[in-house]
Amino acid sequence: DNVTVELLSSGGTQLVTSGNLLTARTHTFTRTETVAGTYDYTIRLTDSAGNTTDYALNGVVLSPPPPPIFEINMTSGIPTSYNGISITNDSITYSSPESAGNFIESSSVVGGLTADLSSVLSTNGSITVVCKFKYSGGVMFHIGDQSNGKAFGLDFNINLETLYHYTWANDYTYNIPDLNFGTGWNEIIAVYDKDASDPNRLILYKNGVRQTPSTYATNPTIDLTNNRTLLIGNRYSVKDWDGYMEYIRVYQGAYSPSDF
Repeated sequence: DNVTVELLSSGGTQLVTSGNLLTARTHTFTRTETVAGTYDYTIRLTDSAGNTTDYALNGVVLSPPPPPIFEINMTSGIPTSYNGISITNDSITYSSPESAGNFIESSSVVGGLTADLSSVLSTNGSITVVCKFKYSGGVMFHIGDQSNGKAFGLDFNINLETLYHYTWANDYTYNIPDLNFGTGWNEIIAVYDKDASDPNRLILYKNGVRQTPSTYATNPTIDLTNNRTLLIGNRYSVKDWDGYMEYIRVYQGAYSPSDF
């Protein structure tokens, strides 16, 4: 016999047919709604004779992904502001040789993008930064005052990929060798979770997969009391990003790929 499985919306619209229940006991349905809310569904089983049995699946809550407190999306150029927050462009050149919009900064250019997040970012909360990019190396982003030893950033070089809690003495605290980004597009999620303990306080995801650090310091603390400036493509005196970015987003809180 063959028993097919269907997922129907509350109005009876067929959303998914998932095949034979007798040969595959586990079925995954991807909902098509994009608006948060509570939804009702029907799971319908149909046997080979055409007989149907319906099961109600009511009260399914669809939660939206968390909204960023700040975003720079470069699909059509480099914006000058986001929700009233000004974006300063120091010598970054927009380029679109790829299918998606990007900006590029040559390693020979001294510059970057700057935004003051003091109106939206807390001084000592958890932080998540998401970025889609192709790179050759350099500093991706930096938040905070590096002189107080409690800033947050992401820095790449040829031999060492580093999510760092930065100090003036170059105290990198979360080193991940051999990330092997290659020449294609990648997405990273960099997380500082103030309520977690090492090795879970600083976390880096590459294309949805959590990376394992080779070394990390003990429970670093990020404190942005003196400075909540976001630097993209540079870290004050170090301005060496060389690559493309499609977007970079900042979230207040500690998130994982499943949240997005």
